[in-house]
This record gives sequence, structure tokens and C-alpha cells, in this order.
Amino acid sequence: MKGKAMNRKRIEEFEDCPVIAAIKDEEGLKKCLHSDIQIVFVLYGDICNIGKIVGKLKAAGKTVIIHIDLIAGLSSKEIAVTYIKSVTHADGIISTKPGVIREAKEEGLFAIMRFFVIDSIAFDSIQKQTESVRPDMIEVLPGVMPKIIRRICRESRVPVIAGTGSNCTETAIYLSKEAEQYGADGLLLVTPYYNKATQTGLIAHYKAIAAETKAPIILYSVASRT
Repeated sequence: MKGKAMNRKRIEEFEDCPVIAAIKDEEGLKKCLHSDIQIVFVLYGDICNIGKIVGKLKAAGKTVIIHIDLIAGLSSKEIAVTYIKSVTHADGIISTKPGVIREAKEEGLFAIMRFFVIDSIAFDSIQKQTESVRPDMIEVLPGVMPKIIRRICRESRVPVIAGTGSNCTETAIYLSKEAEQYGADGLLLVTPYYNKATQTGLIAHYKAIAAETKAPIILYSVASRT
């Protein structure tokens, strides 16, 4: 019961955060430590340094969610979750693996299951897997057609984070507004690809999207383009 109450609190925290950071390197870590961003997704590290990375973020008062599939040296087995909880004291994990999500739930960690909707088989597996392992939240990638998001949101019993990023600001705004309209609880926006924007351009891109939407936004940092 305590775990359920804590995870309910995490969902409310997501709802209250206008921006969530996803960091992929030390530079991103340093920026997060000195920012007002409360929730951080950690998308890099290995078994030797992940404890230190999370420790710095926790010391700065951040809520830390680790993408466990991206931590070098960890197996895809459930024991990896036990390691993350005992060594890092992170608040939650992200994974594409049902067994890992199930173990995270049992360990009392906030669990986000990531789905890559690349074909009809992947789409059809979303409802089956969410009902089987019951993650606290699901993340849908890549940016998909709004009608697909609508169906996923309608069928999902947990909050949905929709990938709505694009290298075109107008397209990202359209996808974000449509996803929000159809029930997405959060938006994942990747750094614009193909055409590398200036820092001023990046800020303008994200500000334009934020001005047209109300859902929390996760900024997916790509070091070479940020």
C-alpha cells in the first residue's frame, strides 16, 4: 500500500512539472544540477558510475528515473532492478522489458514502460503488456500519428507520455496539440534533428511548443545538437 501511495505521489509530481529533463552525458548532468527542473531521466552511465550520477542529482533534491536498458554493464534480467534500487536509491526506472517493469513494481519503484510503435504488432502488444505488468506510466515512441495516440490513450489504464518531437516547429506543435487533445499526459520532445539549431533557435523551438500546450514536456537532450 505504501508503494502505491508513493507512486501516486510520483504521478502527481509529473503533472505538476512543466519540464522534465532527459540527460545523456556529464554536461547535461551539470546543467540539471543548477536548474529548477525537478524530475530527471538518466539515459547514460554504467555500473561503476551510476550510483555517483544519481547521488549528485538526489543531493540537489531531484526526482531521478533511470533508463535501466541504457546502463552499461547491467543485464536485462530482473536482478538489475535490485541492483539499481540498492546501489543508487533512484526513484524509478524506464525499460522496454516486461520482466524488468514487473520487478520494479515489486521493489516499489516508479515504473515507466517504453514502447516503440513501429508496426501493427508492436501497437497490438501495448494493451496486452500494460495489463500484464501494470506499469505506472507508458511512453510511446517515435512521434506517431495522432489517431494512434488517441487509441492508445483510450485503451491505456495508466498515464501516457507521447513522443511528439520533430525538426519542424510547426509539426511538433501540431503533434503535441493533437496528442494532448487525445489524452496524452506528457510530451517527449527530442532535440530537432537533421538541421542543427543554434541555442537561440532551440529555446525558441521549445518555447513555441510550450506556449501552445499545457501538458508537461520532457526535453530529450542530444549532446551533439544541444
